Amino acid sequence: EDIVIVGTLGGTNRIYITGSVGKPEQVMPLPSDEDLTCITAIIRAGGQDRYANLRKVFVLRDLGGGTKTRIDVDVKAVKRGEIPDLVLQANDVIVVPEKFFSF
Repeated sequence: EDIVIVGTLGGTNRIYITGSVGKPEQVMPLPSDEDLTCITAIIRAGGQDRYANLRKVFVLRDLGGGTKTRIDVDVKAVKRGEIPDLVLQANDVIVVPEKFFSF
């Protein structure tokens, strides 16, 4: 589950999404006129794919100085209205992991 981001695409007001979504490895502009949430970003990246683990989604947020924090987002709980959706910030990285099945 390595994530490598090289350079920027014309600025820092972008978010990145990777993993089990319709169009992974997306770089999206962060709108200046609206709050972009985790679920909205997943939808804009083609939605979750068949094996997405929506309970284990997380966002890597840059705190500056080379420090990042991991914010867990249970997208299933957000969809049920149990918890609020996370409003994204510039340079956030959304990771939608796959479910692992044991047979």
